[in-house]
Amino acid sequence: MRMFKGDGHPADPPAELILERNALSGALLSVTAILAEGRDPPTILHAMCDALVSATPRLRLAWAYLGDPDVERIRPAYTAGSARAYADYLCRGESAELCLGPIRRSLLTDQPNVMHIQYDGRAGSWCDRALQDHLRERVCIPFGDIGGATASRGVLVVYADEPDYFERIGLEPFFAFARLGEMALTQARLHERLQEMATVDHLTG
Repeated sequence: MRMFKGDGHPADPPAELILERNALSGALLSVTAILAEGRDPPTILHAMCDALVSATPRLRLAWAYLGDPDVERIRPAYTAGSARAYADYLCRGESAELCLGPIRRSLLTDQPNVMHIQYDGRAGSWCDRALQDHLRERVCIPFGDIGGATASRGVLVVYADEPDYFERIGLEPFFAFARLGEMALTQARLHERLQEMATVDHLTG
């Protein structure tokens, strides 16, 4: 909800919110510099996750997946953050959130998703495991070409330790990170095509 002053003009956002957004903007710039160096997609994805969790202690875990959305389990290609116990749980493929649900839907539909993580109480609940590592909210941001090859599809998944974090901050910074992922994929495809063209030219003389 947007706040207004008594004179009807929009109220200035709290200083804490401004600092948080500035920190995310700084993280985005650091990844942009790496992208400009022409690094490969895995390196860019690693940098994205590292930059996000380094920007603010509110973000306790970030991971990325690149590939086929129809695999049985969408396992992280890389994880970063202080929530190591849950990160290891994800990497072992034990979390039910890797099978069906919002993460896969984000990949298939190219739509972002924000989820509040609440106590479940059932045995083996991924929500309860996440809460043990102080993960209170999750956002999934898909990136890549939904009509393209499966190798050009990915999702960025970020967890915060505060409920309503992504609503307060807004999704724009995370969309910007996803766009960097898309740029990395485009850059990699262009590089592959140039290599193929160079190989053909060499063979045909």
